[in-house]
Amino acid sequence: MNTLSSSPHQDSSEFSLAPCVTIVTGAGSGIGKAIAKRFCSAGSYVTLADINHSNLELVISEMETPEHVMPITVDVTSKESVDSMVQKTVERWGTLDVLVCSAGITSATPFLELSLEEWEQMLRTNLTGTFLCCKAALVAMQERKQGSIVNIASVAGKKGGGFFGTSHYAASKGGVLAFTRALAREAIRMGIRVNGICPGPTETPLIAKMDSQRRRQLTDSIPIGRFAEADEIARAALFLASNQSSYCVGECLAVDGGILMD
Repeated sequence: MNTLSSSPHQDSSEFSLAPCVTIVTGAGSGIGKAIAKRFCSAGSYVTLADINHSNLELVISEMETPEHVMPITVDVTSKESVDSMVQKTVERWGTLDVLVCSAGITSATPFLELSLEEWEQMLRTNLTGTFLCCKAALVAMQERKQGSIVNIASVAGKKGGGFFGTSHYAASKGGVLAFTRALAREAIRMGIRVNGICPGPTETPLIAKMDSQRRRQLTDSIPIGRFAEADEIARAALFLASNQSSYCVGECLAVDGGILMD
């Protein structure tokens, strides 16, 4: 399989991942699904990982090259489940070059109504899940001293909630941002690049449940005047995973329509 090196001397083909092996968590819907499809189109073999297996079957039916994908049911909050996901990927494809951590949950519960259980579930899924996936992937990548990890955070992690996520969601995504930067400092010593993306509001099944008034308010706060399409986030993930971003380490790229402009 292809290698994703941090060296500047590499194939100059634009945003190609051919041939390499990628794991995408949260691949059953939304941003994760768009990333999986985009990476497959770019030539990667892709492990589609999601807690909902029926969603994965639907994603495979939409793939241009379904023979290049493998569905795996995974619970990112379980170390055993995550370790098995990585092990099965290496057994099937022979290696692991890229990890994209897109699995996550959200919630609109206000702080004073927030239970300890809901707080812990949010952090366990969004932050601990990212930690477990990165840990398992680095173990698989470190021997070859190359690879790329892309963690999906959120503008909520930078902006601190508001329209862009309640306190527990913002805390979990802020944790992903800090974790991504800290891990990047350690992983680059092994030749593995770690970066992140902070998407703004994106057209996903979760957003589709938003009431019309809140959607208008949120849209009015975005300088570009619309929500992102999931594939716009996927294209940013492809850039960060590919050798086109070989000098990007610890970058948390805002793909947000201008929300975080100072």
